[in-house]
Amino acid sequence: MTDMFNMPNGAVIMETLPAGWQVIDTSVSPAPFSKKYYPETNTYKWLYFSASGLWPFTISYSASVPAGETGTKYFSGTLKVSDEEEIQAVGDTSIGQAQAGGSGDINGDTFTDISDVILCLRMSVGLEINVNETPYSSPYNDTLNGLANMNGDEYVDISDVILILRKSVGL
Repeated sequence: MTDMFNMPNGAVIMETLPAGWQVIDTSVSPAPFSKKYYPETNTYKWLYFSASGLWPFTISYSASVPAGETGTKYFSGTLKVSDEEEIQAVGDTSIGQAQAGGSGDINGDTFTDISDVILCLRMSVGLEINVNETPYSSPYNDTLNGLANMNGDEYVDISDVILILRKSVGL
């Protein structure tokens, strides 16, 4: 990237999401920024600007995924600071069904309710659970772990229980 004495004043960040996905909440720190959406490609474009030059910044967003979405989906992004300098986004560029389905609906009844909270609590301490009259013991299969792992940190723990509880009461 450009040296410290010739810092660019702006950057364009573009992220293309799978068809049907939508950015529903964006946070940029520090500000200022502007956002534009291109529906023909499902691409979101952020312009970040600072008169004193660019310093590290973060763009975070939440996306809504269409109901019934399955399989692995891919997304991509770029950071452009000049006509000559474009950097591909790094990090995760795909999300699988278990992650996308981290809905908290562990028992599969299409609702996230107190029964899912109890199942997640039992999973978080390694107790046997029953889902649709089928017993499961720890270690649980990838599907159950994916549904219960609300924060995506690879573990089902008390934080996932709290997230499912919050979802079950509409928070």
